[in-house]
Amino acid sequence: MTADTREPVLIITDIGRDIDDTIALMVASQTCHIVGVVTCGGAGQKRAASAAHFLKYAGLDVSKVPICIGDTDAEYSDTSALGCSMDPSWAAPETVREDPDAFIIELAEKYKSSLVIICIGPMVPLAKAVKADKNGALWKVRSIGLQGNVQEVMVESPDGEVDEETGKVKLVGTGKIEPLAEAFNFRQHMQDASFVLDRLSGFVPFQVVSKNAAYKVSLQLDDVSFLGADSAGEAVSEQTTLFRTNNREKFMQVFPLRAKYEGQVELYDADDWYKYTDHVCTPYDPLVVLSYHDSSMFDFTQIGTLHLYAGVDPENSGVRKASTFIKAIADLGTKAKETGDAAAAKAASAGEAAPAPAEAPAPAEEAPAPAEE
Repeated sequence: MTADTREPVLIITDIGRDIDDTIALMVASQTCHIVGVVTCGGAGQKRAASAAHFLKYAGLDVSKVPICIGDTDAEYSDTSALGCSMDPSWAAPETVREDPDAFIIELAEKYKSSLVIICIGPMVPLAKAVKADKNGALWKVRSIGLQGNVQEVMVESPDGEVDEETGKVKLVGTGKIEPLAEAFNFRQHMQDASFVLDRLSGFVPFQVVSKNAAYKVSLQLDDVSFLGADSAGEAVSEQTTLFRTNNREKFMQVFPLRAKYEGQVELYDADDWYKYTDHVCTPYDPLVVLSYHDSSMFDFTQIGTLHLYAGVDPENSGVRKASTFIKAIADLGTKAKETGDAAAAKAASAGEAAPAPAEAPAPAEEAPAPAEE
């Protein structure tokens, strides 16, 4: 077997609450060399099991992709809106680690300036690693990708120059960035997000994709059909339903009913609710992965000399053409599934058990064509 020469990527994820983390993992399996996965958001064993399942589903050898539980925060519970839904038959690998700070630092020291860290969940594990990093390995990684909203840190002009209109000292950019509370991933643990950006953004390039970009790309059920051929399909439906059950008002905002069903809110109570909404996924996290796969798909805004930011505001989403993203996700997801199917067939012929099939979600009726920007 030849060595994987693609760029090494560590993924920090709260997989299990919604399907965008799952899709991001599938896309990443085809676009980069995943050298580790750290789960965050509580429910550590469940999230580790979910990550392991989908890595295997995409054809990766789980024994060669170490998984680490990133936190066991008591404020997260399996019944909350932040819980983790998964098939109870899935199990975390026996080799799963529970030392995220050491794990992240080890990878930074091993891959040095080649390592990309993609954080698509709360930054608790990364903050732990930064605090424990005595030799500065994390200050030397190639890049850190984030899903969230940020802004440049501004300070008063050092020469005291006054703005004539406001009569106040002018503000100038520092080139560093800070998190905004409007981003779910940040506000869950704002102190950790602020700490990481304060310590690292003066040295490490950050590549950030905000929700303003994700809102421009809506995935229909057909676009994620690669998740519906076995037990993955049922699990994905359950993950999204967890969001629907525990944060209904927000869910209805994110997944509005199609025009023909407008006002029929009782449809959200149906097991097949996804047949009546105009999309089934807002791909916040897959877009971060795609930003490293093909940056030409984005119109980035540069902050200082280091950072790239897509989705400054709703009018400046950074998305050039929505259909390009939809096709990329569908194609890469399908490729991941085909890779997984081939690996499962090979394992079956060698006498290993393959995942038991389950009924896939029904196709959405009259799915509209994806809108282009």
